[in-house]
Amino acid sequence: MVKKSKRKQDIKSKLLAAIAMLMVATIMMVSSTYAWFTLSTAPEVQGITTNVGANGNLEIALSPLSGDASEISSAVGDYNLVWTDKNLTWGNLLDLSDASYGLGNINLLPAQLNLGSLGSNPLKTPIYGEDGRISTLEPNTYIGGLVDGEEGYIVGGGYGVRVVGTSSSMTEYQIAFQNNFSAMNTAVKNAHDLAEVSLNANGVSLAEIAIAHATVEGTDSNNYASYVPALTDMTAKLQESNDELEAAIRAALLATAASDLLGDDTDAAIQAYEAMVALVIDDNDLPTIWGQVSGISSAISSTPIGTAYNVWEGVDDDLNNTTNGAAVVLAGLDANGTVGWDAISGVIGKLMNASNVTINNMDLSTFRSQINLWRAGEPVITDYQTAGAWGGTKGGEAEYNADLAAYTAAETLVSSLASGVALQLGTGSGVYADLASVVGNIHAGVEKVRVEVPGMGTLRPDVDIDTTTGNNAALVLFKTQLQGLGALEVDNSGASDVIDVEYAYIVDFLFRTNASGSSLKLQTEGAQRIYDDSNNELTQGAGSTMTFYSTALNEQAVKGLMDAMRVVFMDTTTGELLGVAKLDMNEVTTADDTVGGDAVKKITANLYLYEYTQDPVSGMLTFTNQIAADQAILCDLQANTAKAVSAMVYLDGDYVTNEDVAAEASSMTGELNLQFASTATLVPMENSALKNGTSNNP
Repeated sequence: MVKKSKRKQDIKSKLLAAIAMLMVATIMMVSSTYAWFTLSTAPEVQGITTNVGANGNLEIALSPLSGDASEISSAVGDYNLVWTDKNLTWGNLLDLSDASYGLGNINLLPAQLNLGSLGSNPLKTPIYGEDGRISTLEPNTYIGGLVDGEEGYIVGGGYGVRVVGTSSSMTEYQIAFQNNFSAMNTAVKNAHDLAEVSLNANGVSLAEIAIAHATVEGTDSNNYASYVPALTDMTAKLQESNDELEAAIRAALLATAASDLLGDDTDAAIQAYEAMVALVIDDNDLPTIWGQVSGISSAISSTPIGTAYNVWEGVDDDLNNTTNGAAVVLAGLDANGTVGWDAISGVIGKLMNASNVTINNMDLSTFRSQINLWRAGEPVITDYQTAGAWGGTKGGEAEYNADLAAYTAAETLVSSLASGVALQLGTGSGVYADLASVVGNIHAGVEKVRVEVPGMGTLRPDVDIDTTTGNNAALVLFKTQLQGLGALEVDNSGASDVIDVEYAYIVDFLFRTNASGSSLKLQTEGAQRIYDDSNNELTQGAGSTMTFYSTALNEQAVKGLMDAMRVVFMDTTTGELLGVAKLDMNEVTTADDTVGGDAVKKITANLYLYEYTQDPVSGMLTFTNQIAADQAILCDLQANTAKAVSAMVYLDGDYVTNEDVAAEASSMTGELNLQFASTATLVPMENSALKNGTSNNP
C-alpha cells in the first residue's frame, strides 16, 4: 500500500522568493493624421495616412498548474487582484511570498547537479553506509508540484512552484524506473558529448582528409601519414562514447522493465522486471543480455532499444577494426613515411565513408567534377564559332551558354571554399553518423582547415561538420515515450506520493514579447522595470541577488553557505540547460537587522551566470569565467510566443563543509530576487505619472 505523507511544517530554514522582472507595459498607443476631402460625382482620395505607434514589451507570468500558457490572461483590473491570482496574468512583477506556495517550508539539503536529467531527476543525493560515511551519490530525486485539493508537493504534480526531493512512499518499481530513467538520460548525454569532443578535437584532420581526397585530380597520391595519430585519438574517444551508449542501453532495459509497458498484465510485468534485473546485474556482457531480452518480453525487445543495440554493436566492431587498422598502418610506414589513400582508406572509411559524405551539400563525386570543371577554365567563345558565326567545333550558342553557366557555378563553388565549408555526415557515412542516429546530431566547428586548390594555392577556411542522422535519434525519442509510460503500477489505491525530503525548489515562468529577434537575459544589476529614466521607486527592480542571515552561524559561515548556492535555468518543456548562476562573494554588502529579537547581519550578494566544467567522474562543477552582463543570455524569444523557463535553486554539496553548517535544523534563512531583461531595445508607452512616481499603479 502506498501511503500518503504530509509535508513537514514549521521547518525553520526557509528560502522565500520575491521575483522582480525588467519588463514594460503592454498598452498600445495609436495616433492618426487625417486628410479631409469632399464628395463629388467622381470622388478621389489622396494623401490619407494613418500612423500606429506601438510599445515594445517583455512580460512575465507564473506558469499555471497545467503548464498551459494559453491559460494566462491579460485584462483591465488585473492590478487589483491578490498576488496568487495576479501572478497568473501577464505583467512585469511576480511575488511568491504567499504561504500557499509553501516556499517558506522548504529546507534545502546539499545535493549535486544531475545534468543528464534536469527535466525529471535533476539532483543526485548522498547515500550513507552504516558507518556514517557517504557510499555513493544516487540520482534518486523526484519533482513534485502543487495539486488542487491535495496537501504538499505531489510527485508529478502541477507546474508553477515545484520542489525536488525524495519520497518515502515510492514503490520499488517507481524508484527503479526513476533511477534507471535518469541513468539512461545521463549516459545518452555523455555518449553524445564524448562523440562531439572527439569530433571537435580531431575534426580538422577529418575535414582535411575529406577535402584533400575530394579535390584530387586523377589518382589520389596525397600523403596521409600525418593524420594517423589523430585517427587513433579520435577512435579512442569514440570508444568512450560507445561505452556510454552501452551504459545507456543497460539502464534503458531496466527502466523499461520497471515501466508500465505491459499495462494491466501486472503479474507478467513483475516477472519481466525481476528477470531483467537478474540478467543485467549479474554483470553479463551486453550481447549476452540482448540475446535473452526477447525471451523475457517481446514488448521490451521491440522498443527503440533494439535500434540502439544494433548501432552499439556495429560501432564497436568498426572501432575495433579502426584501432587495429591504424596500428597496421603505423607499423607499415614505408621508408619515406608515406601513407597513401589505399593504405588509409580502410581506416578512415569506418569513421567517414566518403561515398556518403557531402561538402557544401554536394556528394564527393559531384564536388570533384565541379572542381575539375573549374580547372578546365572558362569556355572560350571562339571555340563555338566559325568565322564569327555560331556552329564551331564545340557546337552553337545554346551549348556555349550552358557550358558558361556550368563553369560559373563551379567557379562560385571554388570561391566559396575560401570563406567556409560545410561537411555533412549522412546515413552510412561512418561511426559519427551511426552514433548520432541514437544520441542526437553531433556538431563540430573547426578553424583554418588546410585546403589545396591548384590555381588558388592553400586556403584556410573554417569548416562546420554536422551529422544529419540525429533528427529522430532513437534513444532521444524513446526517453519521451518511456516518460509517458511511467512506472509499473502495482497498487490502485490512488494515494499520492508526496515529496517529504526537499533538496531544491523550482519556479516555472512564462515569458512573452512582441519584439522580434530578441533573447532573454539574466539582469544582475537592479534596473527600472519600465522606464530607464524613471524616478518611481515602485518600478525600480532590485536586480538578481540573494540575501541571507543566521541566528546560529557567524558571518564567515553564512558566506561559506552562500558560496554554495546555485540557480539553474532550464527550458521547462524539454529540460534543456540554459545556464547556471551563482553568487559573486566578492560583491557583498551587509546590513544590521533584527529578527525575532536577535541582532543579525543580513548579507547580500549579486547573482551572475558563469561558465563551468563538470568532472566526468566525480560530477563536481568547477566555475571558471563570470559571464559579462551583455552576454548573460538564457534563451531566444519568438515574437508573440510564450516561452517556458524554469529556475531551480539548490545547495551544491561539493562546496559545503561541516564547519559551514549549524548543529540545529536551520543554518540560515534568506530571500532570492531575480530580474530579467531583453536584448531588444524596448520602448514603453509614455505615462508621465507612472514614470515620475505620482501614480500608485506600477
